[in-house]
Amino acid sequence: MSRPWPDPTVSDEEIISVIQSDDRPFSTAEDVAESVGLSGTRVRERLERLVGSGRIQSANATSNMEIYWVSWESN
Repeated sequence: MSRPWPDPTVSDEEIISVIQSDDRPFSTAEDVAESVGLSGTRVRERLERLVGSGRIQSANATSNMEIYWVSWESN
């Protein structure tokens, strides 16, 4: 069951920091999940919430891979 609130052990700022520190100009949910120790499903939920709030942006890189980067407005 999905919880409607963020995971208290990993802050939004930690997730954004992982994206910003990637060697590429973007990250995938799998990259973030590996770095913060959450499941891929949980990280995708958190990333979509951050996209919805405008703190990060996303795009479909392939039919089964979404990429994420930090919005210029949030820097």
